[in-house]
Amino acid sequence: MPPAGDISTVRLSTRKNRHVQSSAAAIRSMGRFCIVEMSHFLNRRRGMRQIAFILIAFMFAAPTAHAFFDPPWITPAAPIAGATVSVNLRDGICDAIVEHPGYPQITRQGNAIHLVEYGHHWDTSDLCVYDIGHLVEPIGAFPPGNYTVTVDFTYPDYPNGDTTITLGVVPFTVTGAAPPAPVPASTSSGLIALLFLIGCFALRGLRKRRN
Repeated sequence: MPPAGDISTVRLSTRKNRHVQSSAAAIRSMGRFCIVEMSHFLNRRRGMRQIAFILIAFMFAAPTAHAFFDPPWITPAAPIAGATVSVNLRDGICDAIVEHPGYPQITRQGNAIHLVEYGHHWDTSDLCVYDIGHLVEPIGAFPPGNYTVTVDFTYPDYPNGDTTITLGVVPFTVTGAAPPAPVPASTSSGLIALLFLIGCFALRGLRKRRN
């Protein structure tokens, strides 16, 4: 669970760091592209095919990496009416949520909420440069009832355009506002104060009768 604090600070700092890491991944991606082009060039020259083979073998030697997204969860765990509900996402290594125009997208139909985040996803370990991040995304305050929030992740998948995957569907229940806690009167100090108050009223009544 994330520590208590400013939600917007957690959100923006995470995405800002992701931009820096995305640039590093883009540079590595360009390096791979250059190796491929150089290999093709050398392959067309006599006596250079062995070098081209070595370059291609080096490029594809990187092992395949796995995506990293923990199942999303909400905070607070037991929300009450009027309190802001937030979706929490933990990502890193090969997957990261970043700032992008038009995102995040938050829509609601009845008691079904839909959250779409934008980011980057890589399949090879040499491009997996993201550290572990924790994003807190406020989705609003709701009246009492049962709700579900579907969390989707959209990323560029060249040359196929954008790809969207579902990270999870989280059900949650919003209860009414908590009633004010009653003041205990059964303690010794409470009983003494109550008896003192009763005695004062009784004494006041006696004085009025005498007058």
